[in-house]
Amino acid sequence: MSNMSKNQWVYLRNALKKLIASDASSNQFIKKQLTAKKLLPPIFFHIKQRLFPFLNMKLMSSESFINWWVNYSHASSPYKEKSIPDLYPELVSMVNDFVKTESFKNTSELWKYLAKCHIELLYEHGIGNFKQTIGSHSYEGMLSPDSILLEPIINDKISILVDSNQIFKKHDYYTLKDSIGFNIGTFMMLNYVINNCKIPLELVEESSFGNPTCVNYSGYSIAPAVLYSIMEIEFIMKHIEIPKNSTILEIGAGSGRVCISMLKVIDTINKYIIVDIPPALYISQCAVIHNFPEKRIFKFRPFLSFAEHKEEYDSADVVFISLEQLQFLPENSVHLSIAIDCLHEMEFDMIEQYFNHFDRLSKFLYFKCQIEQWAKTSKINLEMDNYPVKEHWYELKKEKCCIPNTYFHAIYALEFDYLKNHDDHLVGEETSLN
Repeated sequence: MSNMSKNQWVYLRNALKKLIASDASSNQFIKKQLTAKKLLPPIFFHIKQRLFPFLNMKLMSSESFINWWVNYSHASSPYKEKSIPDLYPELVSMVNDFVKTESFKNTSELWKYLAKCHIELLYEHGIGNFKQTIGSHSYEGMLSPDSILLEPIINDKISILVDSNQIFKKHDYYTLKDSIGFNIGTFMMLNYVINNCKIPLELVEESSFGNPTCVNYSGYSIAPAVLYSIMEIEFIMKHIEIPKNSTILEIGAGSGRVCISMLKVIDTINKYIIVDIPPALYISQCAVIHNFPEKRIFKFRPFLSFAEHKEEYDSADVVFISLEQLQFLPENSVHLSIAIDCLHEMEFDMIEQYFNHFDRLSKFLYFKCQIEQWAKTSKINLEMDNYPVKEHWYELKKEKCCIPNTYFHAIYALEFDYLKNHDDHLVGEETSLN
């Protein structure tokens, strides 16, 4: 298919009309959408109508979670030959340790509920499908032409070559209508990234692990998670360098997408540390191991003394730990800390706790959050300008994201004396692409 011109988007609309004719049940849904936009036919409802637990605000107390977990982790399913401890012993160990910690008590009730839902999805559908089951409920999995997240680029000229067959690609855990909407949204986002970013797609092609919801472009598997990672990494590299032998710390890494992309793109990273709660910690650990079988992985394990694990930690390329274990990391041992799409889902006290860790450990901090908090998980309504940034931190850049449209991101130098006496916080020659 040639460049997507206005006439070719008309072709796409005609193809959708044929789809309607072959699927009477789709008629009422799609017919309303075909004339709604100048460039593209919206397939999805407005994203805020799909924000699974966020708008319903389903919550779960610590006591309720523990009661559920005790029963669930010992129960057997009539649809499964093995119980969850048999299938996922490492995940069970993580959760058993997590519920004993202070951070479990301080974890928002929203995330306790989400942890329950995600564990159930893992058990029912397997780690091999997590990108479609769990991932479909993140903003990465809810793209569509009329999504508020893509609003700034809705009328961009489509200049990339798009295979029309990819528009109609059906994804395993999506309906056909949702698949079409997702595919169009992904190509809109891809068009923006290709025209505005420099990182080659071949460096960050989506991994097959987890059964991703992706489209094929020029022989590469492309998912929104990869495209978001490209934009985030380029923002970071625009404002600071990543010198040789750098250590990166990321909290709330989710699927591990940023870690995986950074390790593929930047060859000066010596160690990458992920801090999270289960099941996300288990998912990212599995994903990183799959993507980098040659790397030395410090897998999560409960420990109260760092000394007995220091040698393995020091030699590891990627490390997985809990919030409680952050206290054992040496002071000023991290070059850059990262927090993407997680702080706005925490209690304010926990955000302050993480910011204290960043201040003790790191030279720089990059974080990305909702401009206005969708889910009120904290007593303080979190907005763009009221995160607990330290007075001595220096703001290198803070701005609203183009996409996702309802987010902002910011990058800070945490050591003022370092910033005052050096100019090497700017992008330098040592930061290189693989």
